[in-house]
Amino acid sequence: MNYRDKGVDEDDNDGDTFASPRKRAATSAKARGSKKGIPGLPEHLTGLLGQANLYRARGNDEEALKLSLEIIRQCPSASEPYKTVAAIYDANGDEEKAMQFYTISTHLSSTDVIIWEKLMNYNLKKVTVSEEGSQEYVDALKEASRCCTRAILDCKLAESPECVEDLKRFALLRLQLAEKMGEHGRYKAAMRRYLLLLKDNLDGETFSEMAHRLITLYFDDNEQMKALEVLENLRVFHPKYADIGDLNILLELLLNAKLYGKCVCVACKAFSIQLMAEDSTGGDKNCNEVPDLDKIEFVGTQLKIADVAHPKYKALFIPSDTHLDIKVKLAIGLIHTGNSHLTGGIVHELFMQDNLDDILDMFTDICDAMRDKELWKEELEIWNRLIQIDSFDQNDTILFKMSECFWALDEVEKAVELFKKVLDLNPEHVQCRLNLAGYYKDLKGDVNTALQVLDVPQECEDAVKTDVRIVNMRLDMQETSSDEEYFQTVYDIFLYVFSTVKYFKLGQGQGQGEGEGDDKEECTEEFVNLNETLAQFASQAN
Repeated sequence: MNYRDKGVDEDDNDGDTFASPRKRAATSAKARGSKKGIPGLPEHLTGLLGQANLYRARGNDEEALKLSLEIIRQCPSASEPYKTVAAIYDANGDEEKAMQFYTISTHLSSTDVIIWEKLMNYNLKKVTVSEEGSQEYVDALKEASRCCTRAILDCKLAESPECVEDLKRFALLRLQLAEKMGEHGRYKAAMRRYLLLLKDNLDGETFSEMAHRLITLYFDDNEQMKALEVLENLRVFHPKYADIGDLNILLELLLNAKLYGKCVCVACKAFSIQLMAEDSTGGDKNCNEVPDLDKIEFVGTQLKIADVAHPKYKALFIPSDTHLDIKVKLAIGLIHTGNSHLTGGIVHELFMQDNLDDILDMFTDICDAMRDKELWKEELEIWNRLIQIDSFDQNDTILFKMSECFWALDEVEKAVELFKKVLDLNPEHVQCRLNLAGYYKDLKGDVNTALQVLDVPQECEDAVKTDVRIVNMRLDMQETSSDEEYFQTVYDIFLYVFSTVKYFKLGQGQGQGEGEGDDKEECTEEFVNLNETLAQFASQAN
């Protein structure tokens, strides 16, 4: 990526990245804070410094230098004499000494954009003459970036319209320096700061281009909340450049962040969806007038995205051309905000689609939202309609979800019937096997039948046979069984432990080796219980 063609002035005379700084005396004075006299300098030395500047104006740099150094000796904490000395050395071609004195002055009084820019350009020159990748090269890049950041801060403190263009230049250069350093995290941070600084001063096209680039980086690194922040800024500050794909991703991220009320608000505003609620007089009120949809709060430079509370709505109006994906996300938001009664039309529209296999995940998302809110009857109604269709009547995932709905509704026999059907279709369904075994053990008191359920068929994968949950439940019920069965169970435990040791530091759940993260299991409570059971068995064996 190369941004060097965008907004960076080049000085053809000296090769610096920026042209020579303009004289902004008024701006610098405002940034430092206008006071009588010179900050940090006693009155009698203020006159002496004025005399040194007079010598300098008359071309007598030698006397000006002597007076300035004497002032520094008497009052080393004042920044102005260091600036005078630095300017004298700079005018006489001793750039290294000039930068040393400028650096000291910034530590004593840092609010001077011009000096930070001088130091930045000095370090950029060192970058050009250093071997790429050397320590000197890296240090010069980092110091230039630091100076650039301080210049940005001073531009913001100045609060002058003249500084807006400088702010753009500095922010862009900091981004370029971060890219040059090759540090991925620093580059993302610099791009994010660039967009935050200039969200009001960038044209929509440039903002959109950089926002999408940053969103891609965040998604690649699984930083969803930061991607959400960028998309929210794009929607609020440059809405014309937030297309349906951006808004769809934004809604998805809001749902992932459990900001369901905000999701509903964004969908309503972006797609002209109307939600009608009763106001205090008994009349109708459009939801778009209830919450402040574009209220954005910042903590420092961190965007604070708060959820939005919603009342109970009585009606929903969705434009006919609204994309189905958007409607489903709206339905999920409505369910979580206590308005599931408005989602019937969206669910009906899903059933009217030609190929339901392609949108099964949409049904699942809506049903999962209903499950989160314990709307078991509503969820069950959707699954019941789906299994009436030939392609879904043997779907073990749907049947298992139905069985859990029946169980939650205390229709135990229907749930058990479905548990058995699921295991016939998919013998490797561990959770279903556990549920059915638990039914026989806890509700029927039939341990032998429960153990038979936990006896996984030989044709199943070893991972299923030695699943820690199945093994633990079998151990829990072995007291009434034969020693042979008990020792077989313990053997299975050891088999499980040795098959998972490559994924765990025992008891810590930390993966070993690269490339195993996707396969690594989570170190659950069951695994800890398993370790305790092994210890008990070892004690009994002794």
